[in-house]
Amino acid sequence: MLPKWLFLIAVIIMAFGLLGMDAQMVLNWWFWMVLIGFAFLPLVSKIFGSFFDKGYLFAKTIGIILLTFSLWMVSFFRIIPFTREVVYIWVGLAAIIIYIGLKGWTTAGEIFKNAKLAKVFVYEEALFLLCLVFFAFVRGQNPDINGTEKFMDLAFLNNLMRTDFMPPLDMWFGGQIANYYYYGQYIFAFLTKLSGLSTSITYNLSLATIFALGFVLTFAVSANMVFLLGKRKVISIILAGLISASLLTMGGNLHTLIYAHLLPYAQSIGLYKEDVKPYFYADPRSYIGHYPETNDKLITEYPAYSYILGDLHAQIINVIFVLTFIALLLAFLARARDELALKTEVQRPIYYVPLDNLIMILSLPVLLMTNTWDYPIYFTVMLFVFLAANLIKYHFEDRAFLITMVSSGKILLISLLLLVPFLYRFINPTQGVHLTNLAHLLSPLYWYQLFVVWGYQFCFAILFIIFLFRTKPRYQQVQAVNKPKKKQVPPPEPAAAKPEKGFAQFFSNLPTADIFALILCICAMGLVVLSELFYQKDISGSDFYRANTVWKVTLQAFVMFDILAGYIMVRLFTKNFSQLKRILMGGSFGLIWVIVMLYAVYGIGQPYNNLQQYKGIDGTAYLQGRYPDDYDAIQWLNANIKDQPLVLEANGDSYSDYARISVHTGLPTILGWYVHEWYWRGNNDEINIRVNDIVTVYESDDLIATQNVISKYNVRYIVIGKLERDKFKSIKESKLLSLGTVVFDSDSTKIIQLNRG
Repeated sequence: MLPKWLFLIAVIIMAFGLLGMDAQMVLNWWFWMVLIGFAFLPLVSKIFGSFFDKGYLFAKTIGIILLTFSLWMVSFFRIIPFTREVVYIWVGLAAIIIYIGLKGWTTAGEIFKNAKLAKVFVYEEALFLLCLVFFAFVRGQNPDINGTEKFMDLAFLNNLMRTDFMPPLDMWFGGQIANYYYYGQYIFAFLTKLSGLSTSITYNLSLATIFALGFVLTFAVSANMVFLLGKRKVISIILAGLISASLLTMGGNLHTLIYAHLLPYAQSIGLYKEDVKPYFYADPRSYIGHYPETNDKLITEYPAYSYILGDLHAQIINVIFVLTFIALLLAFLARARDELALKTEVQRPIYYVPLDNLIMILSLPVLLMTNTWDYPIYFTVMLFVFLAANLIKYHFEDRAFLITMVSSGKILLISLLLLVPFLYRFINPTQGVHLTNLAHLLSPLYWYQLFVVWGYQFCFAILFIIFLFRTKPRYQQVQAVNKPKKKQVPPPEPAAAKPEKGFAQFFSNLPTADIFALILCICAMGLVVLSELFYQKDISGSDFYRANTVWKVTLQAFVMFDILAGYIMVRLFTKNFSQLKRILMGGSFGLIWVIVMLYAVYGIGQPYNNLQQYKGIDGTAYLQGRYPDDYDAIQWLNANIKDQPLVLEANGDSYSDYARISVHTGLPTILGWYVHEWYWRGNNDEINIRVNDIVTVYESDDLIATQNVISKYNVRYIVIGKLERDKFKSIKESKLLSLGTVVFDSDSTKIIQLNRG
């Protein structure tokens, strides 16, 4: 009994060795993740019956989806508030419904009686905790919630901690609701309330969580794809999972090899005459159009960069739910194939929705509310998966297309209905989808840069497709889906179909995992191609006109390609090649993995000081040294101010330290970061009015005009600190002091509570 727990115990001991007493907070956070997973395991195991681990790891994310979305919905309709007490009740209620109402205790009992399954659960949980501890240790080298867009993400997190009913107020546009994709931060506000920890801690724990889940969920998808091939060695299953997981969380592309190693070496021996700048870990993300500079600058962001950057952004948060949705599609396809092979499918009424489809319906709104582009992308992937299952089931007859449209249309309709509350209060700041000018495709340099970014991924995808058509592998049923307990009436036998020939026969005979991999290949390559042809217009300048579209769309291509990499590497070894060919192929694959993983050396080494000094996971401790008086003011506001009264402070440019009070308290101000609000609102007319109003309060001698602004925005507190004095050179402190009472004073920083009336 003990050996399988040794790995988990060793990881816990290691946590204290690496993190010191911070390990207590990490383990507290981990405990709640484990609890959510166990609460939803009986439900999730019914969906992932064909997986070797019964979807154990996905119980965490599916639990989070169901808990947060249901609470968001009742909070939106002001039925139940989003408070810490309610969060506890919500988790407990879910566990009661599943274990007692749905008799999940019976399913759980059967699962845990299986010694092999219990062993798998322990190892997977230990792997999750290992990744959580590792990335908490990484973040502890540079824990400051400062720089890039960390201020924005922390502001949303703190804002949501003060929010009782959805949608939240916009902390940087006082008096208005947030017009941005805050749902990802809402999820971690939910977990923060559950853990009882401070956001200064849970910000970094949230980053560690999305890294850890990104690793283990990618591992689970790729490993189960190999498992579904049938009769594979355990080492092959594990290897595929580890390759994919490492590439997604820490891998880059060919850029690091070329620009960090090959070009500097070529220059050193006189083969390359141009200047080679020192390699920076962000270079691969801002490469096309930047080096050398052109008028078509792109952002090709990949998951590893997003993890390392440390911004708690929508697109990287959503990766964990994207991976969950991909797993749901794989499980659906496996169930459909197995039911067809075993003839266990039963006839259902038209309104019947299978459990996996129901979870998809509830997951799709979360994908949109967290990161909008992911909804149409993965609805399309779902459409292809449904079509593949129906083409096989109905022998490539026309009705397969009709049935696919009906089943996917049902999911689309219900998911959109569930999105009505969110979309009703959301104003789209973009200006539609347009064709790109296509001129970039005429440049040989552009094609070279595309190869640097996408070369090895496209090679793997094309190699896999060639492999399928040359070897023509055959489907075999791996494991029966959960058998119904009650006797079911089978559906009537379909009319005899013509024998399948050509592509129909080839496709119908493919293993489930190969069909799924083929769909991911097509979708990943399709996303790259579509991003070259279309873009969504926003306020970005002409040089960056399609940068945001490429960024958001192709990130999902990276996710799909990384899942495929481990599977394809292992899959190609299933062909009976000669020993020499296997050695050459294994060496080539290993070399490619090393080349792509070179990025981790720079990505972790540069921003995290080569992991040489652990500073702790408190992300706001740096304020005590940089802005000690502001730090004390923030502590006072958090301890003494309830609800969300408006606190006026200096506004400023994006990526600056301005709006630091609203960031660290969640209290709204008249205006925060200028360009961000412009992007969220779609125009800057109202923003410019607010800029002038803030200047009036801080610099105008006109007391009546000042009071009019205060009344207009219902300002309750005014902050005077170093940043206010830096920005407003003609600040009228005596006027401001006359407006109310100083309730906080720490040398350079004062907080004035305004008189009412």
